[in-house]
Amino acid sequence: MNKPLLKCGALTAQPEHPSDWNVSVDYSIAENTSLNGTTTKDVMYRKYIYTLEWEAMTKADYEELETLINYHNDSAENIDFVYTKWASSATTIEVTSLPLSRAKKLGSGSTEYYQSVTLTLKEVDKR
Repeated sequence: MNKPLLKCGALTAQPEHPSDWNVSVDYSIAENTSLNGTTTKDVMYRKYIYTLEWEAMTKADYEELETLINYHNDSAENIDFVYTKWASSATTIEVTSLPLSRAKKLGSGSTEYYQSVTLTLKEVDKR
């Protein structure tokens, strides 16, 4: 299975493939209709928003990803993201992310447990 790859500064995270995902589009369109009824449309920008969800991410994968996301938010350095599953991210693209949150899913103790995690990435540059 394909694994997403995230790099920020000297940090790298490559968690297992997500259990669910969604790709949406943020865009701005200027649409005008002239007096004779002709409609014109101009797409000002289009950016993909990638939402990756893990139902049961390991503690090790989460801590690696959390370290990278926290560094990204503290340093304001963009994340390089590659996920060959989609053509829009098959090559490296720059994205931003908000801090992660998690919820306990399975297991106990301090070393072996799983959590559900949602990661949302938004492209920096327009297409």
